[in-house]
Amino acid sequence: MQHLKGRLLRTTKEYIADQRVGSTGNNLTAEEQRGLRSLRANKDIVVYQTDKSGRFAVDTLNNYRAACRPHVENDLTATDELHERAQTEANAHSVMWVRILNTGEGVGGKVRIKSNMLVNDCTFPPLYALRKDHKNADDPSIGPPVRPVCGAVSAYNRKLSHLMSFILAEVWREEKSVCLRTEEILANFKELNDSQVTEDIVVGSADVKALYPSLDISFTVEKVCEVFHASGVEVNHLYTFDNQIKPQTEGGPIGLELTGVLAQLIMVWWDRQMVKKLEESWVGLRVYKKYVDDINVVMNASAAGIRFEEGSFTQDENFAQIEQNLKPDNRCMELFQSIGNSMHPSMRLEVDYPSRHVDGKLPILDLKVWMERRRRVGDDGQDRDIQVVLHEFYYKDVASRSVINARSALPWSCKRTILTQEVLRILLNCSREVPWEVPWEVPWGVVVAHVNHMMLSLQYSGYDQKFRKEVVRSALAPYNRLVEPDANERREESSVLWRHCCERHGGNEVGFVMDVTGVFRDDAMLRQITESVLINKVEEGKLINSKSEWNYVNVPRAVMAM
Repeated sequence: MQHLKGRLLRTTKEYIADQRVGSTGNNLTAEEQRGLRSLRANKDIVVYQTDKSGRFAVDTLNNYRAACRPHVENDLTATDELHERAQTEANAHSVMWVRILNTGEGVGGKVRIKSNMLVNDCTFPPLYALRKDHKNADDPSIGPPVRPVCGAVSAYNRKLSHLMSFILAEVWREEKSVCLRTEEILANFKELNDSQVTEDIVVGSADVKALYPSLDISFTVEKVCEVFHASGVEVNHLYTFDNQIKPQTEGGPIGLELTGVLAQLIMVWWDRQMVKKLEESWVGLRVYKKYVDDINVVMNASAAGIRFEEGSFTQDENFAQIEQNLKPDNRCMELFQSIGNSMHPSMRLEVDYPSRHVDGKLPILDLKVWMERRRRVGDDGQDRDIQVVLHEFYYKDVASRSVINARSALPWSCKRTILTQEVLRILLNCSREVPWEVPWEVPWGVVVAHVNHMMLSLQYSGYDQKFRKEVVRSALAPYNRLVEPDANERREESSVLWRHCCERHGGNEVGFVMDVTGVFRDDAMLRQITESVLINKVEEGKLINSKSEWNYVNVPRAVMAM
């Protein structure tokens, strides 16, 4: 009977798994569940995520502790009494800021907000590490270095941090150099290409080494005060590691919201100083965009021999001879690095540029960027060589090749939407032909290769051919709609009415009146007429119907004056 019971239970589980009847929310296979139980039973290993790719790493407990030791060994061990005192002080600051900002006064919620800002019996935030799998490991048995991260969502200062960040974040978001998403830097590239640059220009990027842990807190507060016109900001943070309570003495805790905001603000100060120095160096800065601590620039190629020493620029002929063999982007970015390293001892730069890479393309965010010369007809009708910025989709070599697993608990509509947006991102991140300019698109085969690679990731994650085809079609539809307005505008310019207004009347004759009679049932024809007026910036009200109404959605009779 016992054997029969076991067989019945196994058969029932298999039927439920196959038919998805009475699902309990567990989508792991039997083999995966056994593997998970065996990992939990092993108390001598640590399973954790990697830094960039989000993969899982398995480490011995001793090796994990040794990797974290450089980040905690300089911090003294604290007591519970210190934690209680810090919690009390954080509560006092929270109450003070609620009063200063008069938070919730307008809606009668001041008492409620004040109560919500207080923390009691808060747990110690744990410090954990992420393996930097994008870095090389000198010893494979030890592994690459780790990035320390503090679980500050459970910290005693998390609410005060959120309130201060809510105020300070608006300062750095308004800075012109800040880049919040790829689309912003793509817009800058398009604007640069439209400006028809004929001079030699280079593209490069720089990264501040270990920005958060390297923050000089007193210096950061000083510069934040200069930017924010305020003072008195302090970062005091406790964490726990290996069952020990420690106060962080250097840098800012990665994981605390306020640390990120302070880092952004110190970078605002850094950006302003950097742009000022570059202007003094006669370097024509074309594009300057920063994503946290990643600085991306397009600038004129500097002459050989320019050096930055002791806060000033000099022209060294001997040094110019040495630099003659350097690529222009190499020479410019080394100058950029020397300027950036002079700002503050705690902030050191690592630079990158296209000629460092075998394919001559520079990784920036999720783009690969490079420069090319193209023939193009300018606004004056002259054919000339110009420099254009080209780009295609990019992902790091260590990036995970899997996507949301097909067996995940997310609804299928959610999976389709997310994956469609990923394919659309690939398409938009690749340069495309613009109809009113000389084409410079990335070869379509490159774009197809990126999309095909994405489809392989979907296949690897369990999606069938039908679903993959739906994802591609769903991405192509909005992509074509995004490209279509440009083509529509070009078609408007070729309309007979538009050419008549421009060629015969120069688009400026106020006295030109044209009667348009009849009922327009064709919206496309109607839009062509109305848009031809709007192209020439005709004032609102110049296009009217028989009732003297500004209505170009349904116009039976119209008088168009230009």
